[in-house]
Amino acid sequence: MKKKQHPRLSVDDDPDMQGVIPALHRAVIDAHKIAYQTGTKIVVMRDGKLMEVPPDPVKYQS
Repeated sequence: MKKKQHPRLSVDDDPDMQGVIPALHRAVIDAHKIAYQTGTKIVVMRDGKLMEVPPDPVKYQS
């Protein structure tokens, strides 16, 4: 079965969407920081599969 293709959204076309990418980046940083503090892993999707990975210090240390 083929995967359904979703249309690409252009952030440039919609002023409301311009804050989405920075907000997602902040969410990633927060998730990695919380995972580190609680000793848990981050769940990510790679190659269509869910995987648990350790938090990446590069993401939350500034």
